[in-house]
Amino acid sequence: MIQLFKNLNFRYIFSSIFFFHFALISISLIQGWVIFDITNSANILGFILGSISVFSLSLILIGGVLSDIYEKKKVVLVVCLCIGLPVLFLSVFFQFTNIKVEHIVLVSIIGVLWTLFAASFEAYIPVIVKKNELIKANSLIELNFGFAGLFSPLITSFIYKNYGIPATYIFVACLFLICGLLITFVSNTGSLSSKNITVFNLLKVSIKEFHNTLKFVKTSPVLIFSLFVLLVTCMFSWSLTQMFPVLIKDHLNLDVDSLAYLHMGATASIVVAGLIFSVVKIRLDTNLIVAILITGLLLPVLMFFVGYSNNYFQTLIFYILCTLLGSSNHIFVKSIIHFRAPANYRGKILSLMEVTSSTISGSALFVGPLVGWIGITNAFATLCSLAFILVGLGFLFYYKFNDNELENFIST
Repeated sequence: MIQLFKNLNFRYIFSSIFFFHFALISISLIQGWVIFDITNSANILGFILGSISVFSLSLILIGGVLSDIYEKKKVVLVVCLCIGLPVLFLSVFFQFTNIKVEHIVLVSIIGVLWTLFAASFEAYIPVIVKKNELIKANSLIELNFGFAGLFSPLITSFIYKNYGIPATYIFVACLFLICGLLITFVSNTGSLSSKNITVFNLLKVSIKEFHNTLKFVKTSPVLIFSLFVLLVTCMFSWSLTQMFPVLIKDHLNLDVDSLAYLHMGATASIVVAGLIFSVVKIRLDTNLIVAILITGLLLPVLMFFVGYSNNYFQTLIFYILCTLLGSSNHIFVKSIIHFRAPANYRGKILSLMEVTSSTISGSALFVGPLVGWIGITNAFATLCSLAFILVGLGFLFYYKFNDNELENFIST
């Protein structure tokens, strides 16, 4: 772990990602709360968050192509400026007008531009660290997210309650700008392609590139199973976190501080996961597949109890355990991609990973109406049960098509 921080590029990447994580958590925390506070409707909350997420999916795919074609540092810098400066301008504008849902949606749409550089950040890691340090590096990045999550909710909640939405968005804009500033100090990695990409043919090239990427992924049962488990847990378990404003405000009758503390407690477990796997050695591939299976099965079980808890303390404890498992699962999946994916596909496969993760918000399109229809606790029970079943079925298919590798693992 100490060796990684001797790497100057890794230190700059680590610092830049910290401010990015800080900004991302801040904007995620506040947008859901404000929308629900203004509308008092789980259906509207789900529709807005889900619609924004659907829009972001196309950006993630384009971001994967940009990561593999252009210099990663430039991609991150340009997008950070495209987020930070408009949000800063709108924050000043909000000082002189009444905040409406449309304003929050506009800032949220600008905010999801981060999906354009997410793959560039992720693809930087295997370029600047050795293969035998991949799990440690990914664990430290997860640790990074955890530390940001410890402080971001509390600070964001404080700014929001004392200074309002405009000041909160000024804070978020500055975080994105600092993120872009730090990335300028990272060494160039060079582009992997000489394709002539323009604004006009970017979508066409992206579709073609991802068609080729999917053909490659289809040849790897390990990648398919890893991404499938991530997709299922995000769509049917983590998506329920989008309804936390409903859970906290209506079910537990608490305020925004309780939501902030919930995020802080959970991200503390991300720190723990990052520390554990930055020290513990795990063999790549087969061991990780078993770890992905276990975390994928346990996650919906614990998330079920998050929704069925009758007091805040129980909700907090179960969500902390959920986040510990989810963070571990994320480390495992990312490490498999870094290890298995060739350089010319790495950014695009990492984008597929981001797409699956984005189903957390996209699933709000059906999670919101489901909560409005059957209630928050029944929605947790229904979706978590479905997630558990699907992960189990996914493993059965994986075992059928890749049983030799697993049998070798079991025999050892």
